[in-house]
Amino acid sequence: MTNAGRLTGLTGVTQGHGLDIKPYVLGTAQDAPVRREAISGTGQAGVDLFYNPTPALRTNLTINTDFAQTEVDQRQVNLTRFSLLYPEKRDFFLDGATFFDFASPGAGAGGNNSQNNANLGSDLIVNPFFSRRIGLTDGGNEQRILYGTKTTGQLGGQDVGILHVRTGSEHDLVGENVTVARLKHRLLRQSYVGAAYTRRDPDAIGADTRQTLGLDFRLATSTFRGNQNLAFSGWSASSPGMPTDVICRL
Repeated sequence: MTNAGRLTGLTGVTQGHGLDIKPYVLGTAQDAPVRREAISGTGQAGVDLFYNPTPALRTNLTINTDFAQTEVDQRQVNLTRFSLLYPEKRDFFLDGATFFDFASPGAGAGGNNSQNNANLGSDLIVNPFFSRRIGLTDGGNEQRILYGTKTTGQLGGQDVGILHVRTGSEHDLVGENVTVARLKHRLLRQSYVGAAYTRRDPDAIGADTRQTLGLDFRLATSTFRGNQNLAFSGWSASSPGMPTDVICRL
């Protein structure tokens, strides 16, 4: 990137309608005349919509989402008492995932960026939102997503991420509503202050609604004493009924 040039002289550039539509239809049919079984079959349909109100802001809508083309997870052996963090591979959650990152030392964000955080070890600070918990059980079984909507991008001097997903009830799994909001205000050239909110509301009678609120900041410069880097960051996260965690690092 240090050798990248500046492109000038472009005029009349437009993003067009900024709308992408990805519908899908799946169906199966079975006929066994020898066994005198009638023709039976199943079918389902859904659609993904992507719209850019501005070149820097993107909105997504998915209905009856299908993840059949998602790459399977690499098998891992866990010999610790901690859960494995498998990376997110579903397109709906990957698109704009960095706008939900929270308090990562690597890029000043990072909470949902499981591809990087899965192997950070001691550098992993906090992960209040992990999208793999939506629509997938701990055993890797898929739970149907009825619909989901998301807005990510830059709005003025803010980085914005808003997500809402509704899952369906299947077998012994209850449906739930998941809402995530992330706001990050950029300061100077390399600094920011931000806030994050998550809410998980299951349909089960008597089930508690889980909420988390987090605040984070990063003050950084790459010109300290010439060309040295200096960064001071911190975060605070709390959930009703749980103690508040506060961490700062230089």
